[in-house]
Amino acid sequence: MNSKIKIETFEKNLEVISKAQAGDMLKFQRGLHSHWGIYTGNGEIIHRWDPNGDMSNAQVWKSKINDIMAYDGDLQIHNFLDDKKKPLPISVIVEKAENALGTKGYGLLDKNCEHFVTECRYGQATSRQ
Repeated sequence: MNSKIKIETFEKNLEVISKAQAGDMLKFQRGLHSHWGIYTGNGEIIHRWDPNGDMSNAQVWKSKINDIMAYDGDLQIHNFLDDKKKPLPISVIVEKAENALGTKGYGLLDKNCEHFVTECRYGQATSRQ
């Protein structure tokens, strides 16, 4: 990827962050898969992952969005179930995410990063990946 495209992607992602509100689900599109986190404000997300890429050691972390954007990919605010399910109150979404910090475990079909964010936002885990 050339540096001009990376800069354009980074600038677009910064614009998305400026519009994000606490409790929003943020989707980082990375080729064929997506990574998800709950925006908690102050440029931070809470998400299920392993910074070393070893998902057998995945847990729930709080990270600066800029650190996650270093892995490239387009960023979107993607509260895709809002038209079907009522989101929990913002304070509850953020509290659920914060209470999960340090929780270990990962399962592609039942405990991935998308399951985590939908559980926090809607009270029911689901994934379309």
